[in-house]
Order: sequence, then structure tokens, then C-alpha cells
Amino acid sequence: MKKSLIAAGMLLGALSSSAMAVELNGNRVYEVTITNLTKGMYFTPFFVATHKKSPDIRVLRRGEIASEELESVAEGGDISGYQNLWGNHPRVHDNQSTQGLIAPGDTKMLRIESKGRYQLMSLVAMMLPTNDTVAVAQNVRFPKYGKKAFMLRALDAGTETNSELCHDIPGKCSDYEGGVGLSPDDKGEGFVHTSPGVHGEANLTRKDYDWRGAVGRVTVKFIH
Repeated sequence: MKKSLIAAGMLLGALSSSAMAVELNGNRVYEVTITNLTKGMYFTPFFVATHKKSPDIRVLRRGEIASEELESVAEGGDISGYQNLWGNHPRVHDNQSTQGLIAPGDTKMLRIESKGRYQLMSLVAMMLPTNDTVAVAQNVRFPKYGKKAFMLRALDAGTETNSELCHDIPGKCSDYEGGVGLSPDDKGEGFVHTSPGVHGEANLTRKDYDWRGAVGRVTVKFIH
């Protein structure tokens, strides 16, 4: 019995030392699971980053003009602007991306690291088929242990008119292939705002593509 207690104590000590090593090393690994909750929308690859709280680290700001990085995601699903801007930023610790489209009802997973004061996560992707709408969440705090879930909201970047015409939308749209991504001559509404959804005024039908409320669910799980 005494030997068992000693062995158990040694095991607990080893586990505590391992946990301390993780904390001292600073890197904490999380599994991020993104689920598409819409009936007819697809998500382009997500840009996901871990960062400190800082006024200059924002995917977007409601009521303000969209950045070039946001415009590229919202109109064409291109996350390279955020990857370049945030990749070597001193207030960003890690950035990752999902692979391929996330279909309605489907899920994608990735792993990302946090460290010390880099305890916030932001993520963004284009919603297809739309003119300039993104699924986004900002400044979500990581769980210390265990897991947590939060919802993705749809925001309109305000950089392109919501024509709902397939030739203004990249990729497959209804029965149309290969629409235009960026539309530099179309300034849209001029500011970031809550997406009004699909109106069904052109090629996009409300019954196939419209949504209400959250468009996605994200689960963040502490791994080690």
C-alpha cells in the first residue's frame, strides 16, 4: 500500500512537472473546430491568429471603412493579406488556416498555439456565394483548460454592392462558374456593417442561401 502511494505521488509529481514545463516553455496548443451552420453557404479558408489585446490588431471595425486585407477576404476569399500583415507582427504569436471550402453542415479542424499574454484568437473567412460577406469572430479568449464554444457572425465588408449577381461573385454560384472576385470600381456601402443576408433579388434565392443568426460554431479545446 505504501509503495502504491509513493508511486502515485511520483506520477502526480511527473504530471505536475510536465504541466509546469509547458507553462514555462510558454506554448499552449489548442485544437480549433469550425462548423458551418448555414443551409446553403460555403466558407472559404479561414485565417486564424492568436494575439495580444491591442488596438492595432483587429480583423475589422464595425462602422468603419474596411481595410485592404478585409476587402480581399470579403470579395475573393484571399487571406494572404492578413497572413503577410500579421505573420511577423510583434503582437501576434501564431497564425494558421483551414484547407479548402467548408460546406454547409461540415467541419474543419486545425491546431494553433498561444503563449503568455497572447491569449486571444481572431478568425475570418468569406461566405460564398455573397458579394462581400465574411464569417468572423474577434478577440475570443482561450480557455485555460478544457474547451469552450462560441459563434461566428456574418458581417458585410461594405466594399461591394450586394447585387447578388453570379458574375459578381467568385467560384460556383447557382449554375454559374467563375464570377469576378475583387471589384475595385465598386465601393459598395462604404463601411463594415451587419450582413442583411440574401434578399433573393437576382441569382441568389432566399430559400437556398439566406440565413438568420449565427452562421458558424467554433469549439476551442486545450490539448497541452
